[in-house]
Amino acid sequence: MRTIIIRKTFVFITICSVLAASCNLIKEDPCTPTDTPLDEHNLITGSSNMTYQENVVYRHPVSYEIFYITGDCDAITHHWEVPENSFFVGAENEAMVTLQHEHSGALCAQLSSEDSKSAKVCRNVNVLRNNVWGFTPDPFPGANTRYKISMTVNGKAYTGLGDASDWFAFDTLTWKWEPKASIPNLVNFSSYGGFSLNGKGYIVGNNSKVYEYDPTTNQWTTKNDFPVLVNDILGLSFRDDITVAGASANGKGYFGIGYTGRFFEYDAPTDTWTEKAPYPVTDERRMHTFGLADKIYAGQYAYDPASNTWASVNFNFKLVSNPGVAVIGDKAYFVHEGKTKSYDPSNGKTEIVSPADRQVFTTMFPAPAAVTGNMAFFVPVENDVNKRHYTYYYIVK
Repeated sequence: MRTIIIRKTFVFITICSVLAASCNLIKEDPCTPTDTPLDEHNLITGSSNMTYQENVVYRHPVSYEIFYITGDCDAITHHWEVPENSFFVGAENEAMVTLQHEHSGALCAQLSSEDSKSAKVCRNVNVLRNNVWGFTPDPFPGANTRYKISMTVNGKAYTGLGDASDWFAFDTLTWKWEPKASIPNLVNFSSYGGFSLNGKGYIVGNNSKVYEYDPTTNQWTTKNDFPVLVNDILGLSFRDDITVAGASANGKGYFGIGYTGRFFEYDAPTDTWTEKAPYPVTDERRMHTFGLADKIYAGQYAYDPASNTWASVNFNFKLVSNPGVAVIGDKAYFVHEGKTKSYDPSNGKTEIVSPADRQVFTTMFPAPAAVTGNMAFFVPVENDVNKRHYTYYYIVK
């Protein structure tokens, strides 16, 4: 019994060994994904001169391609490794991909087919994050309307309304605008100014209606009416280039000016409005207004709530068609004469912080800024209503 078993086992092993040897004899060599070995020069950007772009604008979409001549493999799979917090815009496994970058790091590509792989090639992406302009890859989902309201509530950027009824919050993770609740039961309503106080947003309409937005519940609440007819003090029936002040400072909200210069203060706990000192000049048009260092700035004057007085400042923020003023930290940032400048209220000085900006800004109506951290977001109105409009952003170091 034992001898027979041993012989059977021996025969079985011998047959398996012969089959394995024959299999090795007919096995083909692995294919090669590329005709020649890859190196870093095969990893290029989508620019016209096919050179690698060393510096990219923060969150600006950039196209990359792994360029090669195919070898003898039938099907090629493309593998990409991207820097931290980068994400694909479109396909992820093609020879050409589009990415948005948030941080610097290595961008790598590798090809594979069946059991063959090419060498992994990498290039370094350096992301400029200091004092730069850029725009989001997707158009703004809301209406292309004048007098959009933009504000920062609980550290988050919101924009919308104006001559429309939509309202959006910007998500800095997905880099997209998210639709939020609209004001219910609006009829012939346009909003021309707003501000944030104590973690809530406030909107004043052309019909003197006032609404409060609570981001925690995503709901709008009707408040007491504005004390006078908004159309009368702003002069909305006569022109569309009036200045509307909607800002907050020192725990209060402010609204008014227009062609009459009338100016009002809102106290949220009591839901009451009080008229304050009028603007020193009447019929001023297209002035930028903003709150900074417990004061309200409008044109070339600043309002001090403590003394209820207006005083002239060293710079006139009557910037006509440039983007709005963004308050980031303890300074205001704005575009003037093709440069990005900062205004420091502590010494009244302006400084150039960026040598050049997009010329397209000169073709847009002013857009108020909504700020999140060190980033300001603008949704300008295009003169061409049929043209898609994008969200522009400015980042301060």
